[in-house]
Amino acid sequence: MAAKDSFKFGVVELLLLAMLKNEDKYGYQISQETLDLSDGHLCLKEGSMYPVLYKLMEKGYITSRIEKIGQRRTRVYYHLEESGKVYLAETKNNYITNIKAICKIAEISKEELFSTQL
Repeated sequence: MAAKDSFKFGVVELLLLAMLKNEDKYGYQISQETLDLSDGHLCLKEGSMYPVLYKLMEKGYITSRIEKIGQRRTRVYYHLEESGKVYLAETKNNYITNIKAICKIAEISKEELFSTQL
């Protein structure tokens, strides 16, 4: 995985973990809430979301459960485990460090960063 892809993967990981911090959610719900909370700027598509969810499950950071919806449909809900909460804190710190470094290299001031409207 190239550095660029690794950074993107880290952002998706951070978003997924953060979305699960307060309650269990299913994939479509995560996708829609991310879109809503970002005022339409961030869209987690299935192709980028589910592989990361599966990796987080493999690492034991999240678990899943299946709930029956109606007669035939089911939903897979994802749950953030304690180890995932620790990993979320680490991931947030790494992300902040990376953003600071990017801003320094690109000469983006705090004022520019926070004055930009979403």
